[in-house]
Amino acid sequence: AQAPGSPHTLRFFAPPGEPGPIQVSVSPYTGEVLAIRTWGDYLMTWIYSLHYTLLSGEIGEIVVGVLGLCLLGFCLTGVYLWWPTGKRKGKWRRNLTIKRSGGTYRLHFDLHQVIGIYFLPVLLVVAFSGVTLIFPTQVAALVGAMLPLEKRPSPSSTLPDSPGTPSISPQQSLDIARTVFPQAPLIRLDFPRSETGSYSLAFNRDGEPWQHYGASRIWVDQYSGEVLAVWDAPNVAAGSQLMTWQFPLHNGDA
Repeated sequence: AQAPGSPHTLRFFAPPGEPGPIQVSVSPYTGEVLAIRTWGDYLMTWIYSLHYTLLSGEIGEIVVGVLGLCLLGFCLTGVYLWWPTGKRKGKWRRNLTIKRSGGTYRLHFDLHQVIGIYFLPVLLVVAFSGVTLIFPTQVAALVGAMLPLEKRPSPSSTLPDSPGTPSISPQQSLDIARTVFPQAPLIRLDFPRSETGSYSLAFNRDGEPWQHYGASRIWVDQYSGEVLAVWDAPNVAAGSQLMTWQFPLHNGDA
């Protein structure tokens, strides 16, 4: 739960013909089912899909990414065109203020360049982070050329020698993970998706940029309970931290 008293949310894979996974909200006190919703059927998820894919799947996602690259290009070329040149006095001040007595054309020109330059940091962050979310592999390669990157773990459970060996319970996986991050709030617990899958537990560590998501993770073997891998988001390599910051910067959580 995100806050005391807020419901737990369970997500199930999308049934055939449904636009997304099933989300079930459950009371943390009584276990009562409070709501059952399908991702993509209600307004906020529809808006999210419109923003992320233009409601057109993978092709729409690529189009959004290309438009993000265009916005990034407009920002950079705009700075080049705005940048004061020459030795004339007052050029910087003139390029940072709006002259209201120069006629309609001059007013609109000043509004465009002055508002653009003041909002440039926000536009750059939104554009770059959006492109990163659409093209993470390509951006990671670019970042990796300048900063050290760590590969995010994707461990598998080891099949037991005795067939039919039961998996440990979700509570046991949490108890084991707590030995690594004893104070961090648990944000999500993902069940194994196959017989070689592992429990994946997301925690919110101090210093993480994404306060409502839980960027730190622990993977636990579903049979032996062994801790297979740890991703401590605030302490990974600089390039990996930069990549982790992109979503919370884009959605405003940071």
